[in-house]
Amino acid sequence: MTPNQTIKHYPLSSPQREIWFDQILHPDVPLYNIGGYVRIDGSIEPSLFEKALNQVIHENDALRIILHEGESLPTQTFAENVRIKLDFHDFSEKENAHESAFKWMAQAYAKPFQLYDGLLFQFALCKAADNCYYWLMKYHHIIVDGWATSLIVQRVATAYNALVTGQSSEHNYYSYQDFIQNDQAYFESEKFVKAKRYWQEKYKKVPEPLLVRRYAIHKPSQIITSQSSTLRLKRSFYNQLNDFALKNKASMFHVILGALYCYFVRTCHREDLVIGLPTLNRNTAAFKQTVGLFVGVSPAWFRFGTDLNFVELVEKIRQELQKDYRHQRFPLGEINRQVGLHSHQQLFDIMLSYAKHNYDVDFNGSSAKTVYTTAGFEQNALAIYVEEFHQHDDVNIYFDCNLGFFDAYEIERIKARFEFLLGEILRQPSVPVWELQIMPDAELNKILVEWNNTATDYPRDKTIVDLFEEQVAKTPNAIAVVFENQQLTYLQLNTKANQLAHYLQTLGVKPEVLVGICVERSIEMVIGLLGILKAGGAYLPLDPAYPAARLAFMLEDAQVSVLLTQSSLKEGLPTTQAQKVCLDVEAEALSQSRSENPVSDVKPDNLAYVIYTSGSTGKPKGVGVYHRGLTNLVNWFVRDFNLTATDSVLVISPFGFDLTQKNFLAPLIKGGQLHLLPASIHYDPNQITQIITEQQITWLNCTPSAFYPVCEFRENNLFQKLVSLRYLFLGGEPIALTRLLPWLQSRACQAKVVNTYGPTECTDVCAAYLLEQPESFLTQPIPIGKPIFNAKLFILGKHLEVLPIGVAGELYIGGVGLARGYLNRPDLTGEKFINNPFDDDLNSRLYKTGDLARYLPDGNIEYLGRIDHQVKVRGFRIELGEIP
Repeated sequence: MTPNQTIKHYPLSSPQREIWFDQILHPDVPLYNIGGYVRIDGSIEPSLFEKALNQVIHENDALRIILHEGESLPTQTFAENVRIKLDFHDFSEKENAHESAFKWMAQAYAKPFQLYDGLLFQFALCKAADNCYYWLMKYHHIIVDGWATSLIVQRVATAYNALVTGQSSEHNYYSYQDFIQNDQAYFESEKFVKAKRYWQEKYKKVPEPLLVRRYAIHKPSQIITSQSSTLRLKRSFYNQLNDFALKNKASMFHVILGALYCYFVRTCHREDLVIGLPTLNRNTAAFKQTVGLFVGVSPAWFRFGTDLNFVELVEKIRQELQKDYRHQRFPLGEINRQVGLHSHQQLFDIMLSYAKHNYDVDFNGSSAKTVYTTAGFEQNALAIYVEEFHQHDDVNIYFDCNLGFFDAYEIERIKARFEFLLGEILRQPSVPVWELQIMPDAELNKILVEWNNTATDYPRDKTIVDLFEEQVAKTPNAIAVVFENQQLTYLQLNTKANQLAHYLQTLGVKPEVLVGICVERSIEMVIGLLGILKAGGAYLPLDPAYPAARLAFMLEDAQVSVLLTQSSLKEGLPTTQAQKVCLDVEAEALSQSRSENPVSDVKPDNLAYVIYTSGSTGKPKGVGVYHRGLTNLVNWFVRDFNLTATDSVLVISPFGFDLTQKNFLAPLIKGGQLHLLPASIHYDPNQITQIITEQQITWLNCTPSAFYPVCEFRENNLFQKLVSLRYLFLGGEPIALTRLLPWLQSRACQAKVVNTYGPTECTDVCAAYLLEQPESFLTQPIPIGKPIFNAKLFILGKHLEVLPIGVAGELYIGGVGLARGYLNRPDLTGEKFINNPFDDDLNSRLYKTGDLARYLPDGNIEYLGRIDHQVKVRGFRIELGEIP
């Protein structure tokens, strides 16, 4: 009905203004629908229930608030003579009565209120059975808060019970109008001035945002739906936590808040946490009995680090909150304005509401249980609602997550971890916060054991040379290597490599002796590489395109005694003490050397090669790779993707690049063909395509940027010319899928694309991901995959603690592929290659990559960038490479 209204118009209280400012930005969104339902297990007389409701509406004027539009701010009046007709729905005759009732209530609850010129609540009674009713209570938050809703439930129950027994229960409750006047006076008081100074001082430096929106590109004013998940704490467990709190002179609220601090400082790699805390704001006995909106929100900023234990943390939190609560009436919006935040910005991403309200009522002996519901919209990244409504019941904790920040899986994981963490706090209250385990044992075991269960047999007692020589014996007359118009069979290649190896041994080459090789891409390059390995030495690839100063440094730093090169390059090489051997000039003389397989004492733990990588200081550093790591890598490469004698591998990447090495050697241990791109082509996409077509290349491994021009080359039937490709391995940089998609979606594409990841320090590849549904990665990064054979991957925090699934941290690598370390840099080796805390073997190590990554729910890993390449711009983490 249309109520009669009082003439007097009142301003909005400060809590109401906070709600109104937010709601008008989203007029059609039920952002501030609050309430839920009361389940009544027993019989209810609808006519008496209607009378009880009307009595409570009459006695509590906040329920009769009507807003009116004004020039800048609305005003409000308090309607008189309001009587409602009960909205009654009988579902008891339906087959799924309870389900039907819930469906109707959910639809009703989700409808937004018309903000002006009407009542801002809705009551309904749904009958699900003769002895079960649901009372829907829906309010706009601008008229009541959680405390007020509990008062309403108590008063309706009291009024109903009195009506049933024929007794009078009319009351004169305090008016919300009194609070409006009190609120206006506050802004003119000395308390307001002191509070303003307090919050200005506390937030003179604005804290960085805790969480970053990852799942939705949006305008700041755009609302993203939320998803709620409920954690039910058994009353016995809750009582244990409460006893712990009382023992430490704290409350359950402090314990819950402390646990949230532990979780988020750990998972967000922070030393502080800002969290929004609703405050009761009812500072008198009268206000505690008044229905209306009083609640405010205080932005609590805890800066305690992670070195203190939980007992100490709770005490620090309690002391900090005591200071904040003296100034809790100061509006959050005013704090935001004082510290210079814009209208869509907040000091916090997370809010914790602890509602310990009395809902222990009955309706003429029929038990009642109150349940809060959510409208499905949450502006904060995460809102946690703790409900302690009934003294002996379990306690519900609702995790209401904004789907722009969390996906459904993460919400469930956060809930499970939080419950586990509460138990961990009881078990280990005296350990530092950083040491508390924050995930259940099952999740930890999945990461440490299940996802790192990569143990695979490989020829651990053999080197690549042994495997190559075995293949020579199997297919001596098959073509091994092709370059321009030249080709060698396996026998011919083996013979020439043997002749060079015997000669190198006369020059003192043996295990652990480094031999430089600086040649253009050619047949000599392959002979030289194999010859060095057969002699027992380790090779150092030197790209002729490197600046002279870089070549000079590498030759000097590696103390190379022998340098293989070509006559065309000899004069341009820097001065060096190394003996230079021109492979083209010496070819005739070398052909007279012994041709049988040489004998060397090389072992899997000896060096196979050294590759220099760019250092952060600009000075290259040499990474020494073991034979065992190389053998394991090549074994994975050929076995996991079934490389056979029918495959042809094209090498287009530079000789000094780590991904090149396995491509030289993989086809040669399986009877396939190795094809080398002539240096004169310089990545010409037309000529590369021509080689792929003419030579029926099946395998290609390069960086994404090297392949884009090939598949984007403007030529008729281009995709058809790539039809022979069976595998495309990409690595070294993120894949821009949009540049590959036209080719991948064409009928001519027969290739499988594999995204590979791995630094030189782990023998090139330690993780790989087979791209099977490319379209699904147009809006998200392609994972780097799972660990390869005998590799282990860990995502760790700064204390080397294992981080949960989905939480970003530094990627560490372990396993057979780990390099020996940095040549002549024991300091840097000790810094980057550390003892493995997850292995009882004292010789087991991990490599600290400096890469930021996180585990995905299926065990794949997502690469997030370099840790040292991240800067913050207006609080958001940005990769330097992303700044135009």
